[in-house]
Amino acid sequence: GALLVLQRRYGLSTKEVGFVVALPVLGSLPVVLCADLLHGLGMLRAMRLLSFLELLGILLMFHVDLPGRWPLAVFLFGSWIFYGANWASSVPIAPLRPRFALGGHWLLSVEATTCAV
Repeated sequence: GALLVLQRRYGLSTKEVGFVVALPVLGSLPVVLCADLLHGLGMLRAMRLLSFLELLGILLMFHVDLPGRWPLAVFLFGSWIFYGANWASSVPIAPLRPRFALGGHWLLSVEATTCAV
């Protein structure tokens, strides 16, 4: 998905895409640094904040008509926000998995859902 967008929409070479695609992964770093803040908000508020950040990231990934490389910068910033918030949203939900898991089911057991998180 994102690799094709970077190549076709923004005209980056394969080598440039290889370097640029790692930038959104760095979005998880601020989340780790703000873990105490998220914990202090409580699960419901933290999930609402993270959902809002995911939505903001998705909206920023839509193409905007700006001069130069600004559209690429906005796309990468949106990816950075979305990736970090999406990754962080799995943390408060992980302890709840045993409540909803179906023991012995090949897909819905705790063991199978551990791979998904």
